[in-house]
Amino acid sequence: MDLTTLKQRFGIIGNNEALNEALEVAMRVAPTDLSVLITGESGVGKEVFPQIIHANSSRKHGNYIAVNCGAIPEGTIDSELFGHEKGAFTGASESRKGYFEEANGGTIFLDEVAELPHTTQVRLLRVLQAGEYIRVGSSKAQKTNVRVVAATNVDLREAVRWTCRAAENGSTQALTTLADFFLTGSALDMNRFNAYTLLKCAARLHDAGAATTLTALERMLTRSEKARATRLVMISKTPRVLVETLIPRQSR
Repeated sequence: MDLTTLKQRFGIIGNNEALNEALEVAMRVAPTDLSVLITGESGVGKEVFPQIIHANSSRKHGNYIAVNCGAIPEGTIDSELFGHEKGAFTGASESRKGYFEEANGGTIFLDEVAELPHTTQVRLLRVLQAGEYIRVGSSKAQKTNVRVVAATNVDLREAVRWTCRAAENGSTQALTTLADFFLTGSALDMNRFNAYTLLKCAARLHDAGAATTLTALERMLTRSEKARATRLVMISKTPRVLVETLIPRQSR
């Protein structure tokens, strides 16, 4: 499909070089079935690209579900995404499928993905890595075959640079934010070991939120990974040492 036809089909107006290059990238990545992260400022039309990717992929006859992660309250986001069992919480009078179950065989678009709570990020990581999720109130893992396209207006590279500066002052929030970067970056850039190590350091500095996320993340690491992370935290005198170790200088 040429760019003119593509623009007419999706109502895209414009012909500048940056727009055309972005559309060409979307067309190239569409048939690969890779997870995709789209970044850009609010209002630039990021929501059109997941539609283009879905429509030109092998999943085009499957469901396409768009979710605005920033618009769903933290208390219900897990139920919305992963579903829940009857009696899982007050008001859960019957079992309900989540978006990942509904989108099985198709594509799910997670807009404002950086707004997801920490614990939900860990659940999402499991979907991306193993294609598995667990309904709220259940202990049984279920499989899903879904392509994830996510978007954020957060500059993740700048978030890393800011966090490195803040971590020099011993900020546990900085460490937790940096861990978020590893958990919410694109599928190809995720590094659960780095996230775990930074969260472990934050937990040692008495960050309750980090300790909670650690519990879920621990299940995903091997024994050797956890032992290595523990040694790294123990020998590090300050958060800055961890940042210098885990983040290559050229990316800051």
